[in-house]
Amino acid sequence: MGHVRPHLRWTVFLIAIILAALLPLHLNNSRAEPISDGLMQATPTTFSGDLGTCDPTYQRAFNTGTLSITGSNVFYEFQTFTIDLTGVYTLNMSGTSIPDGHASIYQNAFNPSSALTNLIFVDDDSGTGTNPAFLNITLNAGVTYILVTTTLTNGMTGSYTWTLTGAGAYTLGANSITLDCSTATPTSTPSSTATPTDTSTSTVSPSPTSTPTDTATPSPTSTSSGTSTPTDTPTPSPTSTLSGTPTVTSTPTDTATPSPTSTLSGTSTPTDTATPSPTSTSSDEPTATDASSVTATASATSPPSEPLCTVPLPVGSVQGRLLTLTQGLFSPDPRSTTDVLLPAGSSWWIIDTAPGYYRLWIACEATPIWVSSFLVTPNYDAIWHGSPLP
Repeated sequence: MGHVRPHLRWTVFLIAIILAALLPLHLNNSRAEPISDGLMQATPTTFSGDLGTCDPTYQRAFNTGTLSITGSNVFYEFQTFTIDLTGVYTLNMSGTSIPDGHASIYQNAFNPSSALTNLIFVDDDSGTGTNPAFLNITLNAGVTYILVTTTLTNGMTGSYTWTLTGAGAYTLGANSITLDCSTATPTSTPSSTATPTDTSTSTVSPSPTSTPTDTATPSPTSTSSGTSTPTDTPTPSPTSTLSGTPTVTSTPTDTATPSPTSTLSGTSTPTDTATPSPTSTSSDEPTATDASSVTATASATSPPSEPLCTVPLPVGSVQGRLLTLTQGLFSPDPRSTTDVLLPAGSSWWIIDTAPGYYRLWIACEATPIWVSSFLVTPNYDAIWHGSPLP
């Protein structure tokens, strides 16, 4: 037995060495590694909305190939998003006050007047209770997706929250979400119609200066033996100058004609001291005490001409309606923001397009602006009847 124990000690020592060498390899192989099949969850992304009577309506899809009959005029809101890694994702709606929710996912573009175009997923009750959810769906990086939240039947409203999880990170983009219907201020279609109004009133009341001729005819009776030579000094006739202009208040001016003075050499007794009586002319009609006639000619100023249209509206343009309050862009680039805010529900002419953007005509003298095409829907007013957008 004394010879066996040393042999056992060496055997145990060798086994310990082998186990020490194999243990690190086992630990390394047991560590979890990131994979792109959606099992490794990124940080969840959440957003909330509130379906209300100020939101637009459309006929939703029943499935990817059929339109719904019960949901023929339901309220809806949309949220665009992208993901940075192709893989498996889950989108779940919760915290809702909607009696029965419904949702769809579109790829690249969403047109409510053509609800089956670009539609890739539809769901009704895959979430908790009557909430929709998209469980373990495959999404591709670099693609713009549009999540449309709506209801099962017409007239339903309520708040909701979406939680988005999956293999990669979400980036939220443009949306039509309204959290309070009282903030929406739809306006009518702007119309730039310059209507010059001639405010000048051609009310000419000329009061010409009376131009009486001297009607005094002195007949002096000379009683002296000298020669009486009466000399009458007539009053010079003033010239009436009229300048009729619009909105003129004329001030009548009466010029009294002095009595002619008879200058007699010798002793004379003039029997005539006639003095013509000038007539005061009112501001209504000119009145002359003479046979001379006065004609007043008013020259009214012509109305201002309508300014030229520097940005004419192209022929064939159609109108679209904004789904939410929208900030205008100088160019089809989300970084080129302006200080122009267009209200939700307002309608505008679409005069040009670029991938993902529409150019809107503002007014005849205003520079057009760009907006995201995801924020514009067809105009369903009586004159347009939902004409397709470019």
